[in-house]
Amino acid sequence: YKNVKFMMKAVALNAEIMKNYNIIFFGGGNFTKDEKEFFKKLNFSEGQIFLVHGTDKDLTKLYQKASALICPSLYEGFGLPILEAMNNNCPVISSNTSSMKEVGGNAAEYFNPEKTDSLIQAFKNVLYSESRRKELINLGKEQSKIFSWNKCATETLEVYNNLCP
Repeated sequence: YKNVKFMMKAVALNAEIMKNYNIIFFGGGNFTKDEKEFFKKLNFSEGQIFLVHGTDKDLTKLYQKASALICPSLYEGFGLPILEAMNNNCPVISSNTSSMKEVGGNAAEYFNPEKTDSLIQAFKNVLYSESRRKELINLGKEQSKIFSWNKCATETLEVYNNLCP
């Protein structure tokens, strides 16, 4: 959970988001004692934060039911979860760093991952605007096609064929 403390502080600063949304983390290790204490200090209730372990099928279901995927990372080599979310009609709220903007294109709501007010505004833009959510879902369907596995395989094969005619 990259930059998760920043994200959780931003959520905790907005009473409306704090009251109306649960946070789901998928994969990774269990929460540490320090992480649990951190969440408690921010006044998250016991049943408000979930850690789910499961299969790709489970993750797909979560994307399809989520209000948004939040990617608060300061750095990503590629940002595969952004494309996974877009493929599953899940709006994306992402930091505006590293590869995130290339992967997300115009199909994500971006924020500065060092400024909580920037993330809070991004939350509001997506979570409280049905038209923006629909727009991001539609743009995401198109954006995710740019990075399809079929396209990747075809282009990789093309490189091999050019190297070894």
